[in-house]
Amino acid sequence: MKKLVGWLRASKVQLLILLSVLAVAELVEHSHPMELITQLLLAVVAALLAEWAFFGAVSATSLHSAAITGLLVGMILAPGVSFNMVWLASVAAIASKKLLEFHPGRHIFNPAAFGLVLVMLLFGNQMDWWGSSSFVLVILGGGFILIRLRRTSLVFSYFIARSLSALLLGGSAGLPDMLLAPNLFFAFVMVVEPKTSLGRQLDQWLFGGLCGVMATLSYHWLPSFDGDLLALLVANLARPVLERARRR
Repeated sequence: MKKLVGWLRASKVQLLILLSVLAVAELVEHSHPMELITQLLLAVVAALLAEWAFFGAVSATSLHSAAITGLLVGMILAPGVSFNMVWLASVAAIASKKLLEFHPGRHIFNPAAFGLVLVMLLFGNQMDWWGSSSFVLVILGGGFILIRLRRTSLVFSYFIARSLSALLLGGSAGLPDMLLAPNLFFAFVMVVEPKTSLGRQLDQWLFGGLCGVMATLSYHWLPSFDGDLLALLVANLARPVLERARRR
């Protein structure tokens, strides 16, 4: 019993449960659930196999991370996209952890975001964020995990910067859209990924704020792409600069 409780207390396990519940909630209401199930299974299996292929013998924690990446890929890509796109996004996501590092053991990019952006650049914007339909589950489940991880500032800073930058660009009419389920899912799940975001309080405000500003600019200048995913990769790449700025 103690082992089960300890296992359930792990943040990655809690995130796996949250993503699974969100997926099931959408599957129940979808007219073609087998299409979504197949896409999810392919994304998760591809991510797990890629984790084993790139890293060899892996721990349970690494497998949890790979499964989370696969679920994110499957739940963000539009239902019914080609299997090649799902496979490529999942494999590229895991490969980025091995091939793109600031230093050994510290990968640069949020894996799922990297894989999704790659297929977006190759095949066009096929993002649907179908797994984010329940904003109540996203806020309650994601918020619980973030409070435990002490990363709530990332969410607040993202939305504040996103709103203010949109106002400055004259986009006040679109401000309510920032609180739609996909944006909440992005903020509560994607932005806060521990290994590719920042943990100190001021760092969180810098990182989340940069992500919000870059998302607004991306949607303004590159409307045919998913601006949030592009913004997250830019913020990931800027992590060392933000850390140095805070130290000064």
